[in-house]
Amino acid sequence: MKNLRYSLFCLLAISVGVAVLGATGPDNLAAHEVWERVIAAKGGRDRLREVSNLVLSATSRWGIRGINAITVHYETFLVLPGQLWDWLDERPSKFGLRLQIVDLGRDYEQMIYDGSNGLMPVGKVTIGRVQDIRELQAVTLLETRWMQPALVALRDRRWGLRHFRVVETTIDEQTFEYYLDRQTNLPVRVVVKTPTPFGVHETDYRLSNYAEVAGLQLPRTVTRNFGLGTFKQVIEYQINVEYDPEIFRNPPSLQGGPKGWQRLER
Repeated sequence: MKNLRYSLFCLLAISVGVAVLGATGPDNLAAHEVWERVIAAKGGRDRLREVSNLVLSATSRWGIRGINAITVHYETFLVLPGQLWDWLDERPSKFGLRLQIVDLGRDYEQMIYDGSNGLMPVGKVTIGRVQDIRELQAVTLLETRWMQPALVALRDRRWGLRHFRVVETTIDEQTFEYYLDRQTNLPVRVVVKTPTPFGVHETDYRLSNYAEVAGLQLPRTVTRNFGLGTFKQVIEYQINVEYDPEIFRNPPSLQGGPKGWQRLER
């Protein structure tokens, strides 16, 4: 590749020129019809394409109840299509506090910890971080102006005691399976399949407690299962906020706290 930075950036934005239907045929046409209902239930494609940034303020309970259990605080700020400001506070555990900055356009990634580790060296963006940013968009928003999944098929799957319509999609090398509620047409489960050198890794998201935020239906409770454990997040959202672009140009700093992405009034 002549320009690795540009190639990494395009991993996320590649769907701009990809048709929603990857092929013709009854399965794809049925998937397309159902997907259009999902997008309408979400708030509509026009509204989704107006989203330029997204804030997720979340809490999660880790540990055994009553034994070293802590409440973990997250503040994730995503500027589409490929800038991420990610705050994670695990105090008072030994993992402490960290802040990570990712900018796909500059192929830049850096992290800072409180305590002895301090500022980590600047690194190039890994494919894992690209996939994290992609998953955040695909699970939370489904589509954006920069990212549209290629529809593969509409399937009938059983999950627990219920039967679901499942829309299978792909974005680059990953597969996303959306389990749809028959009344609301909104996803209640998203299974993400990612190929690795050791096989296919699955991450299972459970979505519930949808609420309207700026004209979009967003899940306020997200439970993530990914092999190492299960993490349930309770999330508050903000869409298209004013922010300080310098947070992506300067080394990460913990001084601004969990709202350090905000533009300060001068």
